[in-house]
Order: sequence, then C-alpha cells, then structure tokens
Amino acid sequence: MSSIRSLSLREITLGFGGIIICFILFWTLFLFIQPLLVFLMIFGFLFILFIFIKPLYGLLFLIILRPTLDIFTSKAILAVGDYSLNIASLLAIGITILSAILIIQNLNKLKSIPLKLPWLIFIFITFTSIFHSANIFTSLAEWLRILSIFSLYLLGFIFIKNSADLKKLIYTIILSALVPGLMAFYQFFTKTGMAVIDEDITNRIFGTFAHPNLLAYYLTLPIVLIIFLILNKEKYLQKNILLYCFFIFSFSLLVLTYTRGAWVVFLIVIFTLGIIQYKKFLLGALTGLLLLYLLVPPLNTRVNNLFQYNPYSSIQWRINLWKDGFKYSQEEIITGYGLGTASKIILDKRGEKFGSPDPHNDYLKILIENGILGLAAYCFIVLSLLSNLIKGYMKANSIFNKNFFLLLIGISFALYFMSFADNVFRNTALQWVFWILLGALFSIHQKSLSSSIK
Repeated sequence: MSSIRSLSLREITLGFGGIIICFILFWTLFLFIQPLLVFLMIFGFLFILFIFIKPLYGLLFLIILRPTLDIFTSKAILAVGDYSLNIASLLAIGITILSAILIIQNLNKLKSIPLKLPWLIFIFITFTSIFHSANIFTSLAEWLRILSIFSLYLLGFIFIKNSADLKKLIYTIILSALVPGLMAFYQFFTKTGMAVIDEDITNRIFGTFAHPNLLAYYLTLPIVLIIFLILNKEKYLQKNILLYCFFIFSFSLLVLTYTRGAWVVFLIVIFTLGIIQYKKFLLGALTGLLLLYLLVPPLNTRVNNLFQYNPYSSIQWRINLWKDGFKYSQEEIITGYGLGTASKIILDKRGEKFGSPDPHNDYLKILIENGILGLAAYCFIVLSLLSNLIKGYMKANSIFNKNFFLLLIGISFALYFMSFADNVFRNTALQWVFWILLGALFSIHQKSLSSSIK
C-alpha cells in the first residue's frame, strides 16, 4: 500500500492512460479491424496525455504526427447515411475541443495576443455561410478546419514561453519532415511518384502528403528554419553538421517535387533575409541556385516553361480557371456560395473536361465561398499579420527575436503572395505549423519586452 501512495500523480495518470490505450487498441482490433482507426485512436490518446500533463510536448507531438497523417486525411473513418467523417475532420474536431478546454483555462494569457479581432471576424463570417451553403456538411467540416488553425495559434502563444521553448519548436518542425522525406525518397528511387503528363514529368514525389505541391510547400518551413539556425551560429559543431545534412536532404526533396510555387516561396524568403540582414549569404545562395539551374535539366526545363507560352501549360490552365471562377463568384458576390464549396461550384458549372475544379487561388476561393465580405475579412488577417510582424521586427530587443521576426516576415509574404496561384490555405499541415510559430514568436516577444521594462 505504501508503494502505491508514493507514486506521483503524473505516474499514476500515465499508467492509467497506458492501460486505457491497450484496452481500446485490442477492443478496436477485434471489433473494427481498421489499422488506420487504431493508429488514430492511439495518437489521440497519447496527444491527450501529453497536452494535459506536459502541454508543450503535446504540441510538439502533434507537429511530428500531422504531416505523416496527411495522405489519409481524405479517407472516410465514420459514415452515417450519405455523410462521412474523414481523418481531417476528426483531427479538427479533436484539436478544437481540446484547445477550447486549454484556452478557457488560460484566458488571461490571451488578452494581449495580436490578430484576435481579424481572426474572430473571419471565423464569424465563415460560420454564417454554413447556413446558406450549397453543401452544409462540407462547409461545417471546412469551418472546423479553420477553427483548428486559429486554436493552434492560440496554443502556440500560451505554451511557448521563452526562447528555449521556441528552439524546441523549431527543431521539432525540422524533424517533422523526416518521415515524409524518407517516404518521398523511396518514391523517387522506386519511380512511384506522380506523373504530370502535359509537362513530361513522370516521377513527382509526394511523401506522406496527398499531392507533391502539399509536400513542397510544407518543406519550405523546415528548410528556411535550418537556414535560420545556421545563420544565427548554432553553438555546437555536431548540431551544425546534422543541420547541414538535413538541409541537403530536405532541399533535394523540394527540388524533386517540381513545384515551382514552393520554389518561389523559398526564393522570396532567401531574398528577404539576404537583402535586409545576410548579404553574403544571399550572394552564396544565388550562386548555388544558378549552378543548380544550369546543371539539373529537369529543373532548368521547369523554370524555362514559365517564360514560354503554351496554351496547354498549367499556367494557362490556371488563368482560364481563374477567369471562369471569377465569373461564377459574381452571382453570389456579397456572401458567396458557402464555405468549402468552391470546387463543387466550379465542377457543376464548368464540368469535368477541364480537369481539377480546385480554384488554385486562395483569394478567389474565398471570394466564391464567402463573397466580398469573407475576402475582406481574410485580407484583414493578412494585412494585420504583416503589420504586426513588421512592428515586432522594429521593436524587438534581442538579436534572436529580431532575426526571427525577419524570417517570418519573409515566410508570410511568400505564402500570401503564392496564395494568388495555389491552394496554400488548404494545406492544413503547413497552416498548423505556420500559425503555431507565429503564436510562439508573439508570445516570447511580449515577454521579452515586459522583462526589459521591469
């Protein structure tokens, strides 16, 4: 009896949680025999244990797992009549509920968080669109996804308390590319990537993501974070060697995705860092990129195609799609057709013969779904974010914070620029990590300013 009493609350909780997980695992195996569901349930319970016992590590655990699950996000898990829940919806629901509990417990910490008003306006407008949506269930699922992004932004602000926590977050984001990256290399060497028939690309890697573009945009974050750590002179040589190796690994994957939009994101971040702070680095980076362009024929061809008119190219296809999509948006210009319905509207009006109905433009997508009100609210978030980042850069009282603000200015500008030509806001794994980073930076910046005043 005495030995039981000597156990700490944490040990008892972990032990009890482990018993529950084992019980549910066997119960699920016997009754459902769905390995994906079993894995999801184990992941869910582990996340719950982490987030309540050690919240920061729960957040880091989520970052590691989310990219690995991306390829399964469209797979239906539970079905009721004509409606079904996929992993993306279940994750969004779970994250939102858990976040609500944690946010309520830490409400006093959120009084000073930037961007509350723009986000709440956007969330309210998108929520109201559910009630006049062309597809209510799709709109609800998309709204929960958006709510999960905002929730993780709040959690990043709450749980990242200092520069040491931020560095743990940075290393975790870098590490999160490992499993998708290994899978992508396997696809490259076994020639099991995706084929782009119109552009003669037969092996575009996608890793554990549903599409090469999703992997490519996600990889830009670990890559630029590695560059940031190297430029800020990480103290230990061994860590530097590992960072260099992982940079080569990740950057090679980025090239092999053949996603020009993600390459543009990378270039914008490099120019932002180089022109303002690291001029020697910019010269070296541009020299290396020029050599890549000259020595790697597929990359050379992919870049050259941007400047050659081709009525059947992906660029011209996008332009035609945008013209049609903008025309459809005029029919419901004030409030739109409902959140998450852009692809359905385009498909219904345009037909299947023109290919994918995804708008490939975040601003057009929001205009179609939520009208001019929704687009104005989204632009309010973007402009407020850039304004807060620039103000933070100007006021930062430490070199690390100042340089990190500069990095996130570059990333933000790059992502919202490429949102004119791709579905960046739909990349949930990317958005989760991006907004957690933003919440973390705003948190340590405010604490740093407060401590300096004292």
